[in-house]
Amino acid sequence: MKPLSLGNFSVTKIVESCGPAMPLDVLLPAAEPEAVAQHRHWLEPRFIDPQSSLLVLSFHSYLIRTPRHVILVDTCVGNDKERPGFPDMHRLQTDYMGKLRETGINPEQVDFVMCTHMHPDHVGWNTRLRDGRWVPTFPNAKYLFSRVEMDVWQQHASGSTGNPAIAEPVSSILRDCFNDSVLPIVEAGQSLQVDDGYEVEDGIRIEAAPGHTPGNVVINLASNDASAVMSGDVLHHPLQLPYADWSSCFCADPELAAKTRKQLLDRIADTDTLFMPAHFPDPTWGRIEGGTTGFRISLS
Repeated sequence: MKPLSLGNFSVTKIVESCGPAMPLDVLLPAAEPEAVAQHRHWLEPRFIDPQSSLLVLSFHSYLIRTPRHVILVDTCVGNDKERPGFPDMHRLQTDYMGKLRETGINPEQVDFVMCTHMHPDHVGWNTRLRDGRWVPTFPNAKYLFSRVEMDVWQQHASGSTGNPAIAEPVSSILRDCFNDSVLPIVEAGQSLQVDDGYEVEDGIRIEAAPGHTPGNVVINLASNDASAVMSGDVLHHPLQLPYADWSSCFCADPELAAKTRKQLLDRIADTDTLFMPAHFPDPTWGRIEGGTTGFRISLS
């Protein structure tokens, strides 16, 4: 997609991978086939692959350029990561860094990395493998993490059983992810733990959006009269617009995730605020519309 002008900001999507990814009943366990059938006419082929019936998902970052900073939101899966529990993410080899450079930005130019949460497909390129060690991919950047999110994953990484938010075997996968994609950032002194309402600069604000993970956040952008929200995994798939009650299998608290989702959609529905999700394929972003049969998106 072409860069998006948002007031004085520019936003570019950097795609690591995109294609048929997961069965409907795996990603959205509460999905009802009869309900889905009512929407297949607009879901196929962009959002559901008609041959396999797999849900089409994109794994991408957003690169924000402001007059003051270069900011990367969510860093996908990453290369060389040991993810045997997720074969599609295991020891990937993609040209993500080449795509970043095609935007005119080198890793050294990134000022901030913002992770909406610490799942493996949102922190992977935080680090890269160099001489057998995981080192920060963006050597001059400050990496912003929700303080709540950091506290939870530090407990899991240490093997603590004090917080039951994530159960085994997912917990072991997240421990590996924390150790290779977050802990090296902390050890390098490049991490910054932030709270709800933190502003990176005027017009870029972090907002707590718990449920998918305890410390999940969204990123609010506002410049001149333009606004957008980068929703991370508050939604995974467009089916969660007409059926906002359907939380993903990866949500730590499905009920809270649904509540957060509805609140966000209610807030931006029928406004000029752009909705910029983490896993919708092209054209990805658009405006949310309300209706008696649930929400829908008008894609740009």
